[in-house]
Amino acid sequence: MAKINHNAPPDGRWGWLVTLGAFVSTMLQTATATALGVLVPELSDGLDIRVGDVGTSFSVALCLKSMLGPVCAACMLCANARTLTFLGGILTGLGFIVAGFSTNQIHLTLSMVISSCGLGIALVTAPAILKEYFHKKYGLATGLASCGAAIGMIIFPPVMEILIDMFGWRNALFLLGAWSFNQCVAGAIYRPLNSSFESRLFCNCKPRSATCSHFRQSLLNLFGNLLSFTGINFLMKNKGIILVYISFTLRGMSFVGWLLFLVSYSIDMGLSSLDASFVSAIGGIGALIGRIVSVLPIDHKLLSARTMYIILSLIGAVCLFFYTLCSSYWSIALISVLTGMSVGSSSPIMIITIKELTIASKSEDFAGSIGLHFMFCGIGFSAAGPIFGYVFDATGSYNWAFYTMAGAELCAAVLVYSLNLMTRFQRDT
Repeated sequence: MAKINHNAPPDGRWGWLVTLGAFVSTMLQTATATALGVLVPELSDGLDIRVGDVGTSFSVALCLKSMLGPVCAACMLCANARTLTFLGGILTGLGFIVAGFSTNQIHLTLSMVISSCGLGIALVTAPAILKEYFHKKYGLATGLASCGAAIGMIIFPPVMEILIDMFGWRNALFLLGAWSFNQCVAGAIYRPLNSSFESRLFCNCKPRSATCSHFRQSLLNLFGNLLSFTGINFLMKNKGIILVYISFTLRGMSFVGWLLFLVSYSIDMGLSSLDASFVSAIGGIGALIGRIVSVLPIDHKLLSARTMYIILSLIGAVCLFFYTLCSSYWSIALISVLTGMSVGSSSPIMIITIKELTIASKSEDFAGSIGLHFMFCGIGFSAAGPIFGYVFDATGSYNWAFYTMAGAELCAAVLVYSLNLMTRFQRDT
């Protein structure tokens, strides 16, 4: 199919199908993580290993998925979003199918690493291709695409439970791998608008003569492009941006901590296991609503992405704090909806914030900056379990774990607000 070239993003047309592809890709990202949580006891019994060993295998894979962000962004130097997403779908599906043949923890971990590499590739391609198709409506497109994560969080755990009951954990992993190949379908929809990425490897090289100086200039441009696409160049030119990335780590930590301990906290408050699982699903519904509603003021120029980010962080801090004052099913369900709308809707706001920052700094390092975003979030994801688990072990109460999550949200808001003050001060002087 021939590529279409436009001087500006079309803000619609084929872009809505691209948004659908990004929705499917994002749903697979979260769906696989939540589905793996259902598999933990089954794998522990089936492979005769400890639950902690299964959790370690999954934690390594999920952390690697996010930490690969800058590397996957650099891969966009030599392949477009369609090719990389197609490759990611193949790796993800093969990894889960290989996991179905696991006989020990090493086998399981290696197969999860294969899947995490595939999932990591798709982390960067979805925001990057949406940026090609949308400008004025980028916030709405990102919000709609990120709703896939909330849908996956609501649907996949019970579906995975049914598959395990009907076919066993091995066949359930085979089916999860087969479903993961749908990422290739999403990649097929990603029709590139910009010129091929291959031409950017040695771009800006003015052919003077077939001399060593020309070759040296080509290598220098290649090195510069690698710095750009891994996001390092963006950080070097905008040192204050590190505050935003640190806030991403804190919000990623509080988000995963909320997901991990919400059900346990609800049970500790006297709710049944079934009611506690419904509370988690209600939080997913809140996240679904928040991911759509929170981007609308940004698209209509009522608020900047950074301002919305600060507001949601503050609301999230208040909600996480008020969990400790809730004891009934309806009070926990209500606060879960509000937490989902604030903490659970952070992903699209983070991406739009990065887009605003790259535009403000006149940078073209969007793919690299997105890769860094996922890397810093990955640090928070991997730290959430040990940190909040240690707080619970030390205090014997989930209340202090939720206080710590609220503190992380508050610190994230303070960091981004500090960057706003720095920017304002530099502008005034």
